[in-house]
Amino acid sequence: MGNNNFKTLEFDIEGKFLGLISNKPGKFKHLQLAIDETSSQNIASGNIKIELPKKLRTSLTSSLKPGQEIRVIGTSNLSPKKGKIKLKAKLLIPLNESSHSCFQQEITSDNKIKILICEKPGCLKRGSKVLRSQIEKTIWESGLQDKVIVKGTGCLKRCSRAPNCVLKLGSKKYNQVHPENIASLLEKHIT
Repeated sequence: MGNNNFKTLEFDIEGKFLGLISNKPGKFKHLQLAIDETSSQNIASGNIKIELPKKLRTSLTSSLKPGQEIRVIGTSNLSPKKGKIKLKAKLLIPLNESSHSCFQQEITSDNKIKILICEKPGCLKRGSKVLRSQIEKTIWESGLQDKVIVKGTGCLKRCSRAPNCVLKLGSKKYNQVHPENIASLLEKHIT
């Protein structure tokens, strides 16, 4: 049970975007890519299916057009028992475009500053919605919305101090942070 049956490798391939694949209407989980025999990486030529992380799915729905040449960077997992390769994208780069835009999974979300706010009934009754809106307003006014994630959570196990808020700055955690103090803490951490 404890042994790992998967072998993970990085891949970097180019091909023609054929479209998004969904199991349910409006829920796209994979993209289909046509690659030719000149592609390396030991991936067979033809049409392949690549899983898209959730954060990447929403930005792609209206951005890529069928027939567009793209470069996909990600990881491939090989299951020796099943003999299947599962591809998962991390970064998509449209080719032959002047804009040179790229779509990247929020890999940096682990590096982003996180503010967790309890949304259980006890905290909601004691003002967690108001607290969240004040914190989001402070972040926008400070221009830090691209560096901070505000996320509603379940119980933070500090019900006697509701509404609960935890500010995570790397390995440091601050509890019960007031919105007016958040901007100064964030600026100190970022600089």
